[in-house]
Amino acid sequence: MPTGRTHMIRKGANFKEFATECLKKFTDSDEHSDEFVPSCDYQKDALREQGNLRELKNVSAEEAEKRARSEYKQSLKIHKEILDQKVADFKKYQDILENVIDFKPPTKDHEAYKNFMVEQILTGIKSDCRDLDGTVRSIVTARPLTGEEWLAEAKTSIKKEIDNNYERHARAIETVKEFASTKKWLKEAQQAIEDHATPKSPGKKKASNNNQNLPI
Repeated sequence: MPTGRTHMIRKGANFKEFATECLKKFTDSDEHSDEFVPSCDYQKDALREQGNLRELKNVSAEEAEKRARSEYKQSLKIHKEILDQKVADFKKYQDILENVIDFKPPTKDHEAYKNFMVEQILTGIKSDCRDLDGTVRSIVTARPLTGEEWLAEAKTSIKKEIDNNYERHARAIETVKEFASTKKWLKEAQQAIEDHATPKSPGKKKASNNNQNLPI
């Protein structure tokens, strides 16, 4: 059975068309793209975070306490919004589930359809309404950090983000190198195909005996 590529030959594809199509097996690169430039955002983000870290060194104890209380209120607000959304979603799912349970399949062949609807709703509840008690618990047990605690956590978080951004930048550089290597290989192959497919002048063309040993 011919493959998708060998089928091209039966359809009349020439060597260049066939060889170019086969190249796609060896690279995922976009052959029409000539360059790959890594994002500079990672370095910019790291430099910005370094500035934030320097700024924290000048934060007074009073300011740290103020920021701690502000972040606590914001976090509490977000958790309450999440809880409200989960409760609202659960109510919607529950209403539909009750209707599905009451639904009478017209025939036995429709029972799988009803079961499928139940499974979909239960999957939705598991996904969108999970850990309701955990959300409630996080609200009840939450407490504002002291200024000192907030400052320590903020510094740790920023240092971690700086490291992560430099790691992302390093990975982006490696991606560029890999891309450049792939593009070089691809261009060499494309040039070889072009050279091979270009008609040779009569004086330089060598006789080929490659077909004499092919099975008949």
